[in-house]
Amino acid sequence: MIICACGCGQLRSDRYPNGKKVKAKVKFINYHQNRGRKHTQEELIKIRKAATGRIFTESHRKNISLSHRGHKSPFWKGGRRRHESGYIMIWKPDHHNCNTRGLVFEYRLVYEEYYRCCLLKWATVHHINGIKDDNRIENLKAMSNRDHASISCRRLREQFEAMRNELLLLTTTFFVMLTHNSK
Repeated sequence: MIICACGCGQLRSDRYPNGKKVKAKVKFINYHQNRGRKHTQEELIKIRKAATGRIFTESHRKNISLSHRGHKSPFWKGGRRRHESGYIMIWKPDHHNCNTRGLVFEYRLVYEEYYRCCLLKWATVHHINGIKDDNRIENLKAMSNRDHASISCRRLREQFEAMRNELLLLTTTFFVMLTHNSK
């Protein structure tokens, strides 16, 4: 057994898996030979020159950009992403309701596919249970923007009333405890 020369203290076998002895003088465990090593000033200059010497034409940049879009991208996750408001979006660049990035809300796709219809821009699909990523067809209902706004306002009003009642309860219990402790 050989102790690694990088200073990590790990041991390396001086024999191959078949049992034969290694003839070369091995000082390091695999990939430990550059541990803790600092680049010299000349090496740093070479690295900078290699990185800054590349000049791409506009057409070359455009080709690189196009070759890494959509399913060709190394970061492709199947075209699904979560919108900042909590809804799931699907990449469908040929859809009539897609945005500038080619994304469509999944609930609209589910509704259109099930009912075999084409939702217009002014149509709204309501999530009945209020869970934004629950896109089951039994949870979706199409309606006008006016009807949807009245439902949303009603739900917000109910939430506000619940919070108001809870706050009133907390303040009354606080004052009761305050007066009880002061006696």
